[in-house]
Amino acid sequence: DEVLQEVEHGIGLIQRQGFERAGNRINSFRPDAA
Repeated sequence: DEVLQEVEHGIGLIQRQGFERAGNRINSFRPDAA
């Protein structure tokens, strides 16, 4: 369904932002981890 795809796309964007923030937080604790 188009609606389901729209919802999944929105969730994907939110998850991507969350992963980027988590990655930055992890890198601040472990600067040697790329």
